[in-house]
Amino acid sequence: MRERLSLNISVARSCFVKCLGCYNHFGNSPNLISTENILSFLSAAKKRGFTKVTLCGGDPLSRPNITDLLKKINTLGFFISLDTVGTPILREAKTIFYGSSLISKVDEADLAKYVDLIGIPLDGPSNEIISLFRTERVNQFDEQMLILEKLSAAQAKICINTLVYKGNINYVEEILPIIKNFDGIKKWQIFQFMPIGPLGYKNRNIYEVSDEDFFLLRNRMKKYKEELSKHIKLEFKAKAERKGNYMFIDSEGLAWVPNIAMNEEWNEQTDSTHKRLIVGDINIPEDHKKILERALHPKSINIE
Repeated sequence: MRERLSLNISVARSCFVKCLGCYNHFGNSPNLISTENILSFLSAAKKRGFTKVTLCGGDPLSRPNITDLLKKINTLGFFISLDTVGTPILREAKTIFYGSSLISKVDEADLAKYVDLIGIPLDGPSNEIISLFRTERVNQFDEQMLILEKLSAAQAKICINTLVYKGNINYVEEILPIIKNFDGIKKWQIFQFMPIGPLGYKNRNIYEVSDEDFFLLRNRMKKYKEELSKHIKLEFKAKAERKGNYMFIDSEGLAWVPNIAMNEEWNEQTDSTHKRLIVGDINIPEDHKKILERALHPKSINIE
């Protein structure tokens, strides 16, 4: 089956948690890309052959009127993924990172209706382990369990995203019996920590795990693939395998890639960086063609 051509758009800047190793570059302004400009860009992308969009952030549920945006993207015919910690599914929620604001509760039934795959982070089997990375929010594990229950009851399709870092690498296997309890979970992605972005680069010594340790974990978990395959697709994503495969659009509309050499190997000296390259601005219609062409071939973008 042909891989969907995909885009990654940060439709929000704020978060309900603070992740000290976040890879992302947040927009410099609190002003978000308008719905009109997002739809204009996605319409151009659809004509170019793109069929999937991942909405990220910040946390996309911190965007005011996120449901309205989802409805409109849905009418364009995109496969929609949405990555969220999910706090507003439970209640009205406050953002704590890049601005403090009160966000209305989001109906999980609406998410299930308009989103094809909802990504929920689960980095460990306890509050203690999860808080090593996703800080400043108590009882995160307990809340994630409630969120998974609500999404499963709404018949949403869920992807569990587990980030592997120094503090949790010995606990990843303990996540397996937990996620097997939820019918809505269709995929489990296990990512190696990448030391990029302002926070990921700054705190790389706290979180980075070696390739050897990550591949040892992957080899240990191969025995679970057959057990999971009936219900859950298990995928491992090493940092070298993810390198150069993505272009991102920040919350202001700037399209960017990490300022690293776009080859197949990971170089610890040159690829660990807080810098990025700006490719274009989706708020400028004249930039759409250039951005989409480079999104098709991100490894062709030259570093400075």
